Amino acid sequence: MKTNLWIKTALGTLLLTVIYTFLNIFFSASEVTQGTQALLWGTCANFLIALLLGYYILNSTLSGIKLSLSVFLIYFLIGHFNILIEAYIFNVTDREQTLFELLRGLLATAIFSPLYIFIFRKKHNQE
Repeated sequence: MKTNLWIKTALGTLLLTVIYTFLNIFFSASEVTQGTQALLWGTCANFLIALLLGYYILNSTLSGIKLSLSVFLIYFLIGHFNILIEAYIFNVTDREQTLFELLRGLLATAIFSPLYIFIFRKKHNQE
């Protein structure tokens, strides 16, 4: 069971890294030019996110759309919305940058949530 968790977490990490890399290229973000160091730190952060969300998926009593929606809300509200609103309130980002990052986070979360649920899908034992 633990090996299965680590493999699925690694797949989730790869999925998140690919999604963010694609969105950075698609939106022509400045992070694309930062190189391998930003990719390394991003991959480490994505691993922690994938591990915690995977643990939540495995231990959740929800399934299907409800589980996907709960993963979406947890990841978007905590991982994007809360951080960006705090950055805007404390003048770290301006309004346009905050809205841009919220949109990018919304897209990444909307793509990632159902795919990650699919990776962690529970197989029902047939009796």
